[in-house]
Amino acid sequence: RATGLSEALAMLEQMIVLHQRSWIQRGQPGSFASPGFTAFHRELIRRAFPTGAVQILRISTGELPIGFLYNFVHRGKVSFYQCGYNYDAAGTLQPGLVAQTLAIQDALAGGFAEYDMMAGEQLYKKQLAKDHRLLHWVILRRRNWKMRLLVLANGARRRLKAEFAEMRLGAVGGRRPAP
Repeated sequence: RATGLSEALAMLEQMIVLHQRSWIQRGQPGSFASPGFTAFHRELIRRAFPTGAVQILRISTGELPIGFLYNFVHRGKVSFYQCGYNYDAAGTLQPGLVAQTLAIQDALAGGFAEYDMMAGEQLYKKQLAKDHRLLHWVILRRRNWKMRLLVLANGARRRLKAEFAEMRLGAVGGRRPAP
């Protein structure tokens, strides 16, 4: 666990490198592709780490890091937010499963009442969790022409994306899509 602000920021940078590498290899931009998003989290850690509201964990085998976890701490609960795993160094280990297991043990040993892996359907969450909560998503929008236009554009984008996916599946299966 990072014990000082400079260590927390250094660990964040190492986490970002691993996180981005993993997502780019999957053909995705990764959470830290946006300089503004990255700058926001650096500043958040500068402000929140000294108060104990943020923790950064380094999971390693010897001196070799296999992963970093970025967590929020509030009212006796640790909430997992983001990670970066070193899949090259992990060998046959599942770095996410190992990191989360150790983070849960660390939270319990630290006297926290709960370790929340938050939203998502990842397998390691199902393997490690002994309970879950149903999440309800609510979107509030202003009633104006800009929001109506945005809703229409997003709906059209989703429909086009689904149609292109169907066309690709039809081409892969040797069938021509219906006109």
